[in-house]
Amino acid sequence: MDTATYVMHVRNGGAAFADAVRGRFEIPVPSCPEWTVADLVAHTGRVHHTVAARVGAGTTDASAVTLAVPPAVDELQAWFESGVAELAATLAAADPAQPAWSWSGDLTAGFWQRRMAQETAVHRWDAENAIGLARPIDPELAADGVDELLMVFLPFDASNLTGEGQSIVFEPTDDDARWTVRITADGSKASRGAEVSPAATVRGTASELDLLLWGRRTLPDLDVEGDPGVAEGFLGALDLT
Repeated sequence: MDTATYVMHVRNGGAAFADAVRGRFEIPVPSCPEWTVADLVAHTGRVHHTVAARVGAGTTDASAVTLAVPPAVDELQAWFESGVAELAATLAAADPAQPAWSWSGDLTAGFWQRRMAQETAVHRWDAENAIGLARPIDPELAADGVDELLMVFLPFDASNLTGEGQSIVFEPTDDDARWTVRITADGSKASRGAEVSPAATVRGTASELDLLLWGRRTLPDLDVEGDPGVAEGFLGALDLT
């Protein structure tokens, strides 16, 4: 996916999020236990404003930007919407190769162009789910989200689950991409492509798989071939919000 596509998803997802939460700040967010919609707006808006500043700063110095501070509840809606606009404009103007601090090994604006499209998509789903109107994530974006989680996030969380070489294949039914997670004594490692004869294969739409990995779906919601216990163990070890 290219910059323009990521930015489009930030804009569209941000607008849908804003529409879903308007006037509903007090209701709970089932997919984020103990959060209200106001908490979800504050969290997502803080990320948007902070990342806009980080990418705009054009430096890998983490201290160059401080975390954004959400305003009072009665100002949250306008603050969130301004953050979406600022973030989209900043990401659109950025060269993917320009310097930008991140927690990952990828210290470029391109990391954030992808990350913000994914962040916005999942939290848009949270917001819509809170009001009972959740729509799936766009299939191409969702497949990219599965890839990001397994290939970028998992290495930072890999030591949480060890095993004896079991493998899990994640297979979207609406995309040709496949991923294999192998669980060894040293932790978990993902690779692109489907391994032959895995311990478990998890199938669903790309959106269902993306939401599963982010803890928004449960394994019984999808089709599992093989040992569901291996997949449950892996999913239980992921600690993502």
